Amino acid sequence: MSFKHYITCIDAHTAGEPRRIVTSGFPPIYGNTILEKRDYVLKHYDHLRKMIMLEPRGHSGMYGCIIVNPVTDDGDFGVLFTHNEGLSSM
Repeated sequence: MSFKHYITCIDAHTAGEPRRIVTSGFPPIYGNTILEKRDYVLKHYDHLRKMIMLEPRGHSGMYGCIIVNPVTDDGDFGVLFTHNEGLSSM
C-alpha cells in the first residue's frame, strides 16, 4: 500500500494522560494569532484532528497538540492543544 501524505506523531504521557504530538505533515495553518490558527484548523482540517485523535488510532481520552509557526517575533513555535471534542482555547 502506498500513501501520498503522512502525518507524523509522537505519543507520550503527561501526568498519566495520553498526549499525541503532531511533529510534521500537517497542512499549512494560517492565522496571525494562535486563536486564528485554532479557528482555521477547526474550519479546514477538523477531519484530520478526528483521524489523529479518535478511534481506531486514538480514543475518547486522548489529548494532543499540533506544533505551529510562532505568532510573535520572539517565539520559537506555537502549540494548538487538541482533544476528542475539538481544540482548546488556552
